[in-house]
Amino acid sequence: MARLDLVGRPLVTVRQVHGARVLTVVPGAVPPGPSELRAFPVNADGMVVRKSNIVLMVGVTDCAPVLLADAGRGVIGALHVGWRGLLRGAVEQMAVAMARAGARPSEIVAQIGPAIGSCCLTVGADVRAAVSHRYSKAFATSRQGDPALDLRAGVIQALSASGINQSRVVGGCTAHNADEHFSARRDGRTGVQAGVIAMRAGY
Repeated sequence: MARLDLVGRPLVTVRQVHGARVLTVVPGAVPPGPSELRAFPVNADGMVVRKSNIVLMVGVTDCAPVLLADAGRGVIGALHVGWRGLLRGAVEQMAVAMARAGARPSEIVAQIGPAIGSCCLTVGADVRAAVSHRYSKAFATSRQGDPALDLRAGVIQALSASGINQSRVVGGCTAHNADEHFSARRDGRTGVQAGVIAMRAGY
């Protein structure tokens, strides 16, 4: 928090379950506790807040952290999304929640952080068929020639379908970068990266 100049601001998260629920955070309902971490006892994979000093955080290993902002309207969101959440419509639900909070899709900027790449995200042929039927850009083949998914390409396609066309990918494959990222696919039980977003002071 110190490196991000966010010390003293409430940092909130939720219980992530690989679903599509997005929680709209009401500042007055933030659980008590130290400013460094306040967890809502809610099963969800995304959060949205408007005009607040609250910091949103999602934890990821190989799933994608998606951070969104309409800075002009003071709306931010954070989403944890893997292939299950993608298939369940998590990205679209985030877009809806952002709009309900006052954001305009055309003004939302999305950043998709490090996640497992199509080179390593092998899945069953049935999973690839189900996901790529909805998000054709997610169809992929691994380095070994097995059915795979391009998770972040699928996220970008879902964002675009929701009217959010300002998006960019940051970082590479988590499974390939052992010195920089945790990866459950690579290591089994492991730690997590954090995707964090906040409005600047004086928004």
